[in-house]
Amino acid sequence: ADFDPDCKVISIGPAGESKIPWACLSTDQYHKAGRGGHGALMGDKNLKAIAVRGTGGVKVGDARAFLDLLYRMHQEYILTEDNLWAHEEGTPVLVDPVNGAGALPTRNWSAGYFEGAEKINSEAFQKIRVKKRACYQCAIACRNFHATTFGGREVRGEGPEYETIALCGANCGIDDIDALMKFNELCDEYGLDTISSGSVVGLAMDLTERGIADFGVRFGQVEGYVKMPELIAKREGVGAELAMGARALARKYGVPELAMEVKNLELPGYDPRGSFGMSIGYATSDRGGCHMRTYPVGDEILAGTSPKNELDAAKVQQIVVGDTSKGFIGQNMSSVKFCAILCDFWAVTPEQLAILFEQLYGRPFTTDEILKIGERVWNLGRLFNLREGVEKDDLPKQLYAESGAFKEGPSAGDAIGEERFKAMLAEYYRQRGWDENGVPTEAKLAELDVDVRL
Repeated sequence: ADFDPDCKVISIGPAGESKIPWACLSTDQYHKAGRGGHGALMGDKNLKAIAVRGTGGVKVGDARAFLDLLYRMHQEYILTEDNLWAHEEGTPVLVDPVNGAGALPTRNWSAGYFEGAEKINSEAFQKIRVKKRACYQCAIACRNFHATTFGGREVRGEGPEYETIALCGANCGIDDIDALMKFNELCDEYGLDTISSGSVVGLAMDLTERGIADFGVRFGQVEGYVKMPELIAKREGVGAELAMGARALARKYGVPELAMEVKNLELPGYDPRGSFGMSIGYATSDRGGCHMRTYPVGDEILAGTSPKNELDAAKVQQIVVGDTSKGFIGQNMSSVKFCAILCDFWAVTPEQLAILFEQLYGRPFTTDEILKIGERVWNLGRLFNLREGVEKDDLPKQLYAESGAFKEGPSAGDAIGEERFKAMLAEYYRQRGWDENGVPTEAKLAELDVDVRL
C-alpha cells in the first residue's frame, strides 16, 4: 500500500504472523518494542501494521519559556560527562564491567564470566562501527551502526545492544562478532525479541550438550546458531519446539530448572549471583524478567556504591524508590518516567521531572508528588496482575540458593540464600505497604488515592 511519506509505521514481521510468544513490533527499521509478545498479539488479530500521520502539536502553557527550559536542561542535565558513555560507546560498554563482576549470563546461565567477552565487547564493536545515529532531536545519539561480513555477505545494521550481546552472545557461548551481528540482523528482520531468542537458543544448546535432546546446536558452534532465528520465526524443524519459549521447552523435557525466566518472561543480561539486588527486582517486576523496572546494577556494578553481594532493607528501598541523588532508577521512578515517555538513557531525577511537569501542567510539583505518581502507577499495575491471576513473585531457585553458587569466576561462592531471599521479599512487601501475599492494603490504596478494589 502507498502511504503519506510523513506517516510513521509500526509493524510485525514473520514471527508475529506465526504468533511466536516473543514476537516484537518494529518501527524506523531498527527500533523494536521487544518484550512481552506484542507482535504475537497483533498477529493473532491479523493486524500487520498501524500507520499514523500526526497533524496536531504539543501544547504547553508558555511555549517560549518551555523551550528555554529544554535548552537549559540539555546543557545542564543531558550533555554531561555522566551521559557521555551513551554517545561514545553505547550499551556495549556494559560487557566488561558486568563480566568482571561475574554477572554476565554464560552458556545458559551456567557461569557468570565469559572468557570470550573481549571479542564481543565495546572495543570490538567500535572497530566495526561505521557511523552514529540519533532519535529525532536527541542530543545523546546513542545508536551505533555497524558493518561486517558473514558467510561472504555484508551484514549492516544498528546494534546489537548489550542485552543482545549478553543473551545471544555469551549465553550461547558465541564470541564470533560476525555471527552475532548476523543473528541480530535475522532477529530484526523476522521480528524476534533478542533477549528471549538468545535465552531459548542457549537452553536448546544446553539440552543438546546434556544429551537430553538434540536440536543440532551447541555452545559456541556458529553454523547451527545462525539458522535458529529463521527456524523459530517460521516454526520449522527444531524451531517449532523452540517457539514454545524457555519455560515450556524445559518443562517438556523434564528440566524446568534450566529455564531462566520469571512469570514466563526470559531474563535479561544480569545474573543475580553477581548482582544481588536484581533478584528482588526480577521477582517483583510486573511483567516478569525485566531490567527496565529497577536497575540495582547501576549501584552494585557500574558505580560500585553498593556491595553487589549484599541484600538488605536499604537495598530493597533502592529497588522500590531508587537512589534519587544519583538518578539510579527504582520501580516508582521508572513508572512515572516511562509514563512521561522519556528515554531510558536519561537518568532523570524526580527534581528534574518536577521542573518539566510544572511547565506542562501549569503548577509547581514537589519531588514527593512525582514519586507518589510512580507509586500509584506501580500499585495499579499490581492490582491488574492480581485480577488477571499473574503468578506469584519468585525467581529460578538456582539464582539465589546456596547450591546454585558458581564454583569459579568473579562471583564464585556468592549466594543470596533461600532464607534471605524470602526475608527480603517479605521486606519488599512491607515497604510497599502490601500484605504478606503481596496484595496492596486498603490503607495503602487510600494513601495513594486509588479507588479500585479487586
